[in-house]
Amino acid sequence: MFAVLDVLLRGLILAAQATAVGGVCFLLLVARGPEAPRSLLLIAAAAVTLAVGQTLALANELFVLLHEAAWPLRAALDTLYVQVSVVRIAAGLALAACALGLHRAGGRSRLWPAVVALAAVLVVAAPWTSHAAARLDSRVLLLLLDGVHQLGAAVWIGGLVHLTAAAFRRALQHLGLNPLLLQHARQITGCGKLVARGIDGLDAQQISQPPCGFALHLRQIGLRGLLAKRAGSDCSEGE
Repeated sequence: MFAVLDVLLRGLILAAQATAVGGVCFLLLVARGPEAPRSLLLIAAAAVTLAVGQTLALANELFVLLHEAAWPLRAALDTLYVQVSVVRIAAGLALAACALGLHRAGGRSRLWPAVVALAAVLVVAAPWTSHAAARLDSRVLLLLLDGVHQLGAAVWIGGLVHLTAAAFRRALQHLGLNPLLLQHARQITGCGKLVARGIDGLDAQQISQPPCGFALHLRQIGLRGLLAKRAGSDCSEGE
């Protein structure tokens, strides 16, 4: 059960990291003044979520090491995973504080360099908590590729979160929602329902598999949901 919890917490941490880091990139490269307050609040919320998720993941790993594997506490605290996790927790909390400070200052503050630096710390530290850090061969290359992958996902997925929030804000200002935005919202809701049904259909044997196997089942469910929604969308367009 601890392995399943670890997989779920990793997903939460990655989503929060994407929203926080992607929000910083969104504000620096895309957004204009009116979108800054909402994005700063999203960044702060995502950074706090990341810190909480990383804390729970760290507690989960320490519990397994101390009670299941019977490691000494000093040996567990000396592991690279624990040290990097502490750095990420501190960076997440500091990023949330800086984002809230920027929000109170109306986006005009000397905290911008700190926000960018803290987001960079989260990106650089992220690969060191992944499987790439445990590899003995090609470790540097794998860490580099993992870092680029996570940064790209943050810019893309996190940017979409902030872009959607900005689109909703503008649509509400015009006393109506964009039809295309509503269509995307319905599709996302439909995919979520399909994924929830798939998870509900998992049996005990699939849930009790190692983390990689359980994560693979979740990815297969998500892919099936996306394909099903795409097929339904194509049919509705054809009609």
